[in-house]
Amino acid sequence: MTSHHPVVEIVLPTFRAGPWLDQSVQSVLVQSVDDWHLTFVDDASPDDTVDRIRAWCEEHPSRMDFIQRDRCGGAAAARMTAVEATNSEYIGFIDQDDRWKPEKLEHQFERFASCQSAAAIHTDVEFIDQTGRIIHGRAQEENQRRATIDYRNLDAQLMSANLYRINTIRIVSSMVRRKQFLEGGGFDTTLSGGEDWEFWVRFSAGFGIDHIQKPLIERRLHAANTVSVRRYQRACGALQALAKIHRENPHLRSHSHTVRTQRLWDVIRAARRTRRWPKLALRLAQLFAHYLRLTL
Repeated sequence: MTSHHPVVEIVLPTFRAGPWLDQSVQSVLVQSVDDWHLTFVDDASPDDTVDRIRAWCEEHPSRMDFIQRDRCGGAAAARMTAVEATNSEYIGFIDQDDRWKPEKLEHQFERFASCQSAAAIHTDVEFIDQTGRIIHGRAQEENQRRATIDYRNLDAQLMSANLYRINTIRIVSSMVRRKQFLEGGGFDTTLSGGEDWEFWVRFSAGFGIDHIQKPLIERRLHAANTVSVRRYQRACGALQALAKIHRENPHLRSHSHTVRTQRLWDVIRAARRTRRWPKLALRLAQLFAHYLRLTL
């Protein structure tokens, strides 16, 4: 690792990096502030991903490093590997197929300076297609939902309850203070779905969050998105996240019927898209039984 501790460490997990990795890295390189360092974490990709990462690190040896995991553990585990191996005041996250606007870090640094109570700051988003063109109107509902929440002044328990009902914070738009991130427990690496949702519910109960009402990230939609390729596995993982949230936040159970129902339907819809649908009947029966226990 570099001997210089930058203000922000940018974490980029990779697995079978697709054709857009270079665009993601370029969007970091053109940031309007330069006190950053980028750490790639490859999650045991079986293809040429590491060679591509190594080329970037050789071209920018003082700005980039990479870690190669020996077995695939998922995005949460990859991100935590990088966080634990680095040292910076802030941590930012970007994915291998998304892009940042050039002023993203600058806006977040400015907001942290003006809002000392914030331990995390996130932004609005835009959606882009496979070619990088903006999908106009696609993010409007999501961004409008964020605009209705008073992130800076809302009581911590109410904020946690809001994020429990619907998570309005995207990991790739966020920057967090390292100290509070670690104090809050970081990402739960045992979850294979819903880990970002569970993290923000837990984190917001103890630390302040602020929001910049500008679309400073571009989230790419394509058929190879993890959420699409592993839809069933991640839907089941979100149920595990739900169970954990209920164990640690009993007060949320009283108004969680809609959330529980939505998570269960997510599993059913995802299962119906797989060719294994007839074989999933037993698993779905188990999930219904689990759902009933959660309602007690």
